[in-house]
Amino acid sequence: MTSPSPLDRLDGSGNVLGNGSSGREGGRRASSLVSGDRRLGDLSARQLRAAVGPIVDITLESPQRVSATTPSFHVTSEAARSCFSNTMPRALLLACSQRKMPATVALPAIDRYDGPAFRVVRRYLRVTQDRDLIVYILSAEFGLIPSARLIPLYDRRMTDGRARELAPAVACELTSALHTTKPSELFIAVGNTYARALEAWQPGSIDVHFAAPGQGRKLRTLKRWLYGEETRGSR
Repeated sequence: MTSPSPLDRLDGSGNVLGNGSSGREGGRRASSLVSGDRRLGDLSARQLRAAVGPIVDITLESPQRVSATTPSFHVTSEAARSCFSNTMPRALLLACSQRKMPATVALPAIDRYDGPAFRVVRRYLRVTQDRDLIVYILSAEFGLIPSARLIPLYDRRMTDGRARELAPAVACELTSALHTTKPSELFIAVGNTYARALEAWQPGSIDVHFAAPGQGRKLRTLKRWLYGEETRGSR
């Protein structure tokens, strides 16, 4: 999408006044417009793109006008993204899955594992572009790893013995990771065997949620938590 280089400014009535010089200033204006200005519906597509085009990619529900209540947009710069997000990060801990993408080259863990929970999370990230979600994975082969870590194709199942072997390192690494990233809450979606690898971990003051038992219920509670709906199973 081609956007005007100097950022046009809008007055209180939504009229284009002139040129601005700062993309960050534009991000603040964009945030104000999108978050609650009821005059947004009076802006044409051209005017809205002129106001925020350099920092967001606007997807319009109508080619002529923009809805005042349901603007649809996709943020394309980190500066603008920070203007729209005021939330603390959240953390998610998933168990690795037996089903994996068969590529022989190393892949990020979030893409290597292809079980149902990973599909739910990947879809959520595609739809929302949520940069505040931190994903950790409990792997039978590698222990606790971040979702971006490149891993090869492998075949190893988690057993009770392997879970207990990993437990001390997992407790130390999870505590360190949460101390560094400081998420507001942690959602844990692991089965009983994987849970044994967490037995040595002390949650401290973080708000912890657990997926409901059973595959179907686990996926439903994971979806509700991801999308901000009520979550059962808090400690």
